[in-house]
Amino acid sequence: MTKNAWMLLLLIAVVFPCAYHDVAFSKSATSRNSTAIMKNAIERYAQERYQNSIVRVEVISVPQDLDIRDEKLFVSSRKTGDITGKTFFSVNYTDANNNVRSLQVCAIVRRYERVPVLTRDVDRFCELQQEDIKLELREALWSERDAPVAMDWAIGKRTKRGLAKGRMLTQSMLEEAPVVCRGQKVNMHVYAKNLSLSLEAVACQNGSIGDEIRVRLPSNGHYFKAIIKDEKNVIKKL
Repeated sequence: MTKNAWMLLLLIAVVFPCAYHDVAFSKSATSRNSTAIMKNAIERYAQERYQNSIVRVEVISVPQDLDIRDEKLFVSSRKTGDITGKTFFSVNYTDANNNVRSLQVCAIVRRYERVPVLTRDVDRFCELQQEDIKLELREALWSERDAPVAMDWAIGKRTKRGLAKGRMLTQSMLEEAPVVCRGQKVNMHVYAKNLSLSLEAVACQNGSIGDEIRVRLPSNGHYFKAIIKDEKNVIKKL
C-alpha cells in the first residue's frame, strides 16, 4: 500500500469519528433543550390548575430526536381533575420546518403547599399558640379528608391527642378549646313563656359556645340540658 493510501486511511480514522461525535453531541444538545422547553410548558399548564401551590414537573418520556424551536407550546390533558403523579399530556409544537406537530408526553407532576406544622411536641388537650406552629413547604400527597388546616384557624384550638414535632395539622387532630369545663359553676338561665329565672348549676361536661351540655342543680340534684352562652352562662328553654 502506498504512502498516500496510508495517509488517507489515517485521515478517515481521525476525522470521521470526530465529525460523528460533533453531530451526535449537537443532536443530544438539541434534544435536551427541547425537553427543557417541554418541561417549562407543562409546568405552566399545571400551575394554572394549582394557582395557590408550587408545581414541579419531571418529563420522563420524549422522542430522542425531538427538535422544538418555538417555546409557545399548546399543552392539554384528558384528566379533568387532579393531574399530580404520572400523567400523559398532549403537546402541539412547531418543528424546525415550521410544521405543527403533536405528540404524547409522559411526565410526573408534583404539587407543593405551605402547611402548618408543629414546632414542638405537644400533649393531649394542649391549646396551640402562634409560636407552636410554623408554615413549611410539603408535597401535597394528602387526601381531601386529611387536608391541612389554615394556620390562623389552628391557633387557639386544642389537640385531641399528643402530637410530635413536625406533624402537619389537620382538622381531625384539633377541636375548639372548651369555654366551660366539667365541674365548673355556671348560671343557668331558664326561659319559659311567662317566666325567666336564674339558677346556680354545675357543668357535667366540657363544651364550647353553642354546644348543648348537661348541667346539675346542686339544690336538688336534678339534671338538665342547656346551651352554652359564654364561659359563665348557659341557657335552658322550656
